[in-house]
Amino acid sequence: MCEFGSNISRSQNDFVGSSDQFDYYKFSVSEGGNYRVRIDNLAADADLTLYNSNQVFLGSSVNSGTTSDAITSNLTPDTYYARVASFLNTNNTNYTVTVEPV
Repeated sequence: MCEFGSNISRSQNDFVGSSDQFDYYKFSVSEGGNYRVRIDNLAADADLTLYNSNQVFLGSSVNSGTTSDAITSNLTPDTYYARVASFLNTNNTNYTVTVEPV
């Protein structure tokens, strides 16, 4: 798990695929408002899911192919988790994940 902490507007490069099916990113929001989590620069299909600190599902983006995925949500001060998953756990892809206020 990568921790963004309260360092919003940060990007991280990583990889998911058959040997590493899921990556999790933990970030904290100190001020309520609209925030976007997105994955870009995909070489193959991957999906994005957002959860709150109680692991309650808040949203997902499951665009096909190499199309970027993004979730925009009105978040309250709390800790959140974004999960990047390889589509069908077989596609190997590098990606860039970004968390930012909008």
